[in-house]
Amino acid sequence: MLVIIFLLLITHYSLLSPSYSLAISIPKSISISALIGSKVTIYGYSSPNSKVDLIASNAQATTYSNKFGYWQFYRIYLPSITSEICFYLTDDTNLTAPPTCIPNPPPNDFTSNIGPIILPPTIAINSEEISPNSTVASSGQSIPNTPVQIHFFTQQQNTPFPKTANAYSLPNLEVLTDKDGLFNFNLPTAYSTSYKFFATNHHPNLSPSPISHTLNLSLPSFWQLYQKIIISLILFFITLALFIYFLFKNRQVRTEQCSVLALYPKTLMVINT
Repeated sequence: MLVIIFLLLITHYSLLSPSYSLAISIPKSISISALIGSKVTIYGYSSPNSKVDLIASNAQATTYSNKFGYWQFYRIYLPSITSEICFYLTDDTNLTAPPTCIPNPPPNDFTSNIGPIILPPTIAINSEEISPNSTVASSGQSIPNTPVQIHFFTQQQNTPFPKTANAYSLPNLEVLTDKDGLFNFNLPTAYSTSYKFFATNHHPNLSPSPISHTLNLSLPSFWQLYQKIIISLILFFITLALFIYFLFKNRQVRTEQCSVLALYPKTLMVINT
């Protein structure tokens, strides 16, 4: 009985003694930090194997689309002071598209998926030499296996003075991209005036894309064509005149050489043996 009481006293003393008590360290200060902004997933579609740059006033990131044209920025952090977010597309042939911009998501948004965002097609003219009634090709890239509409616009000047120009549209052209997102078409050159054109993608299950870069197709006027014809004719007649001049000059030289030889014939010497 005395042994049990003695053990209890020792245990109680060890618990109260500072030399055997459990040391617990308490930090002097505690810092609490939190994200001020949004962390969201943004996705969309463009031409396949393209570079997509996300640029904002205080955020920047880069991703690439897959072979189907799908791209994604997964759980990207966007500060709350960002005014807008713009996406810049560069396809695998180094053609670019105009930027597509969206508003900044609300602050403290950590669950949203923003999209799908459809980026514009890329487009370019394949030839610099353009003349009426000739074939000029244009090509570009967009989402694979989707229709692309080509919109044409031109200007008509109603009166010579004051100068007033009214834009009017020409019939649209629709083409289909292949499995690699490529499309091409022939530009109409029957019009005697210059015009502009751009492309938009119209995926059946998505909203239409923004417009591509607007390209100018400048056709030479009739006066410019006549100038070229007149200059060509002048050069032709000058060349023909020079040819005739040198031809008659050479003939005259040959005739003069023959007359000189006739005035001084060779003397035949006969020797008698």
